[in-house]
Amino acid sequence: MKLKNKIVVEILGGLGNQLFQYAFLTALKKNNPNHEFYIDINRFNTVDDNKGYQLEDYFNLGLVPASKEIINELTDGVNLISRIKRKIFGLKSTFIVEKGRCFNDDYLVVNSDAYFKGLWQSELYFKDVRDEILEELKSGLNIDLDLKFEFPEKSVSLHVRRGDYYSNESYFKMLGGVCDVDYYKQALKLLESKIQDFNVIVFSDDTEWVKKEFKFLHDYNVVYSSNQKDIEDLILMSRCEHNIIANSTFSWWGAWLNQNPEKIIICPENWYADATQTDIIPGEWVRI
Repeated sequence: MKLKNKIVVEILGGLGNQLFQYAFLTALKKNNPNHEFYIDINRFNTVDDNKGYQLEDYFNLGLVPASKEIINELTDGVNLISRIKRKIFGLKSTFIVEKGRCFNDDYLVVNSDAYFKGLWQSELYFKDVRDEILEELKSGLNIDLDLKFEFPEKSVSLHVRRGDYYSNESYFKMLGGVCDVDYYKQALKLLESKIQDFNVIVFSDDTEWVKKEFKFLHDYNVVYSSNQKDIEDLILMSRCEHNIIANSTFSWWGAWLNQNPEKIIICPENWYADATQTDIIPGEWVRI
């Protein structure tokens, strides 16, 4: 009996990035139904990536970690000798590294073994499996949520990301300063032109800084989320009617999981500080 080809997707980063990689894997499953699928979570054993591997903490998704043997088999092509062998014998590498930050449909159909290393931050990879993702995340939730929160009507989530965007020099150069105070002022003014009497729920990893610097919030009905778990904030964001997000994959997912058919999602025009081209932002979201 012919053995099935294997596909491995590396999981890395915080919860938002991990959800992108899970969603990409879900799309691969649909497009390559005869493959076996695995994840590689070994990075979390060697690199301090935010809070570690969180998908398993919050969801039962049936993701199978690849064995050391499978990972070695599929990543063997990284070293120089393997590259020379491929050149001589015309072999194709099974180790696939995402190039650029834009959608590439060539990645979605695989005719051999493959190990995928990348961020896959585009809805275009998994838009066709949105319903499956929503259902899996809903039915797979494996924790008891303690949402100490009285949900106001006509709610708007407003996410302010600071933390490592400002404490980590490389992150700051890449992502810091994009969503400044003026961005949030403009976003709220834009919402006011479309809806009235809404309530703002602020989500931030530095609430005290927001209270000090966002004086304009005094003009609105504001509630601050005080949940201790990332998953609780993520779910609260998704239950708001509308969303104002930061250039953060965490609030991106809070907005994308929002199932309000009339939702307004406001996001920054540029995701990266250097305006690197990306298609992380869905076409119907409002950029400012």
